[in-house]
Amino acid sequence: VILAATNHPEAIDTSILRPGRLDRLVYVPPPSFEERMVILQILKQTTRFSEDIDLRTVSSLTNNFTGADLKALVRKAGLCALKAGRASIETQDFSAVASDIQPSVGHLDLLRYQQFRR
Repeated sequence: VILAATNHPEAIDTSILRPGRLDRLVYVPPPSFEERMVILQILKQTTRFSEDIDLRTVSSLTNNFTGADLKALVRKAGLCALKAGRASIETQDFSAVASDIQPSVGHLDLLRYQQFRR
């Protein structure tokens, strides 16, 4: 079994995609709202989050974010909390930095991936 991943499926040589080689292409979209909640809960285990943090709000601010994007957001929110003199991240820290971090997979990329999988 061979498993490969790419952000540029259009660059794959067509000879590799012939039957008997890489037979199946699987499109993995960005995490859903619920999946982002799970990722944030995992990140919460190794980062100081305020007791009253609202992960639903954070998840709603992060449409099309990947796991790596969420990790970067948590890191930046942590720095925001430290600059404010707090030891833990609060919902306001996420709100403050959310506009600074854009999803690493843009809308046009998503359209291209969806087109390729057809």
